[in-house]
Amino acid sequence: MAEAEGVPTTPGPASGSTFRGRRDVSGSWERDQQVEAAQRALVEVLGPYEPLLSRVQAALVWERPARSALWCLGLNAAFWFFALTSLRLVFLLAFGLMIIVCIDQWKNKIWPEIKAGALCTLGCSACPSSATM
Repeated sequence: MAEAEGVPTTPGPASGSTFRGRRDVSGSWERDQQVEAAQRALVEVLGPYEPLLSRVQAALVWERPARSALWCLGLNAAFWFFALTSLRLVFLLAFGLMIIVCIDQWKNKIWPEIKAGALCTLGCSACPSSATM
């Protein structure tokens, strides 16, 4: 009778679609909350490593075939080198520590000096060496 007058009927509890819709909406809302929480956690953990992960991804999908081939050959050579060395564990430990020390020296000693030297050659007013000139 309501349809004959031009007023659409709303689905009631007897039809069941209203209850299913509410359940679907709340379920998808909870799922969206879980997805957002997982996304925030991943961004927090992996955020600092994003440039490295992008380079690894580019190598794995062969965006630049020459570079990817070099990485493949280098990793293969490193694997066989470590696999065939008689002092594998000692050499691997020493080599790893050497790499860590070199990276630490580069980040904390060498790079700041290079960066400061480049700024001083520009003649900035904040640089002590340009203030004495």
